[in-house]
Amino acid sequence: MKELGMGELPTRPYGSKLVIVENLVPEAPVQTLGISRSSRKPLSSSIHSESEQKELLETIIANLPLEKSYDSSTATRFLFGLLRTANILNASEACRAALERKIGSQLEQATLDDLLIPRYSYLNETLYDVVCVERILGYFLDGLEERSATRTEGDDENSSIRLAALMLVGKLIDGYLSEIASDANLKLEKFYELAVALPEHARLVLSHNPLGGSIPKSMGKLSGLQVLKLVNNGLTGRIPVELGNAKELTEILLSRNNLSGSIPEQD
Repeated sequence: MKELGMGELPTRPYGSKLVIVENLVPEAPVQTLGISRSSRKPLSSSIHSESEQKELLETIIANLPLEKSYDSSTATRFLFGLLRTANILNASEACRAALERKIGSQLEQATLDDLLIPRYSYLNETLYDVVCVERILGYFLDGLEERSATRTEGDDENSSIRLAALMLVGKLIDGYLSEIASDANLKLEKFYELAVALPEHARLVLSHNPLGGSIPKSMGKLSGLQVLKLVNNGLTGRIPVELGNAKELTEILLSRNNLSGSIPEQD
């Protein structure tokens, strides 16, 4: 066995090459055996250009299987990873739309971490890409509607599956709304749009968040809304009388805001 000199790093055989075993000697300089610094190839020679990476990504997305994956959430997490990469590389709109549609078809398998897609922008916008999640949710609901339209008589099993998927996505969106509520640049209207996107969404709980602006009058159109909690926010203006049109609304909490007027009674 060869004795090591001062400053030398131990090596181990790997095929026909010698590979340096690093980090065995603290603070020892890393050496490349048999290759001087001047004769090394630049690392950039093995790095693909951004256009090549984009082309490869779009090829992968174009060849994704059309059928829905029922195995686990791993496939869905992989799709969200592709979507993040597509946003970074500024892939084509058609490419991203196809990927969002694919994710929407199996949204019930997603997790909250999957939905927290960063907003890749230098502008003073929201921290997370809420608009993207809104589109994905729309694709999910479109898929449910299509499956309901093609449902045959006595197809109770598929109806149960659709209902279970809807409930899972409803809980997922609840958690998403709570997570993004601390974003000061996010408007209450955007919360409202996401909350009402799901049918029979009975709760809207957005207390203790830095929300601003006024309460949208259109909240009175939420026929299935039962609980509205907007405590301790930065809401201003008058409480809309249209809230009285929400027939199922039984609990309203609006304290610790800068609101005027009284809570309207139901007609």
